[in-house]
Amino acid sequence: MAAIQKLYEVCKVSLFEKGPSSPEAVENARTVLDMITPSDVGLECEAQAVRVWRRPRALNRKTVLHSSPAIRYRHIYECKSFSIGIYCIPASSIIPLHNHPGMTVLSKLLYGKVHVRAYDWIDIDEPGNLSKGRSYLDHS
Repeated sequence: MAAIQKLYEVCKVSLFEKGPSSPEAVENARTVLDMITPSDVGLECEAQAVRVWRRPRALNRKTVLHSSPAIRYRHIYECKSFSIGIYCIPASSIIPLHNHPGMTVLSKLLYGKVHVRAYDWIDIDEPGNLSKGRSYLDHS
């Protein structure tokens, strides 16, 4: 758990209830997060199993979604300034579109593949602001 302890220490000194202390603080947390591996959080066996698991081709997407295990959450730490946790998301799972108002969210894929689509909010009160909205797509 040394890697998680290091992430906690970096977050403790750079993330506050009103947000990160600076862009550099976010970058420091991201750098530490990038170094974390499945074995650092006790997921080495699950990561190994996913590497060899193959979804049966005979099943359609609807069947796979209904038979997939539930999304699990492993709570590590939480305070008013930040939280650290792990979502274990089975293959073929879909997370509904949602937002994190006022939050800076850092995510790390420990194993597998993910398709991410993220959006920025736009201020519709300002005329001509529609072109400022952005969409992000990541195929990790």
